[in-house]
Amino acid sequence: AQLGTVLGSAFALRFSVSVAALLLTWLGIALHFFDPLVGAMLAGLAVTMLFREPFVGVINAWLQSMTYSKPQLLTSMSTAVLKAGLVYLLVRAAAEPSRFGWLW
Repeated sequence: AQLGTVLGSAFALRFSVSVAALLLTWLGIALHFFDPLVGAMLAGLAVTMLFREPFVGVINAWLQSMTYSKPQLLTSMSTAVLKAGLVYLLVRAAAEPSRFGWLW
């Protein structure tokens, strides 16, 4: 029960910070604090942070606390290879650099 409370609290905290970052990014874009291209890239990064940080961050921290990092390492390596492949395909397709932000 205590583990569930700790993991739930960590998830809620990371999720709320990610939502706040996303809202601040959208506010900055709406107020024209950024160049439109930079704003679009930041928005893409903020959305990926919203979905990655609460889930992957909490699980990684939990596995590291148990000194069992093999699943996290394999997942990170797999996603890195997948991202590299996607970057390669986007470069070969002569995609605009602004299309790469979501891969971060």
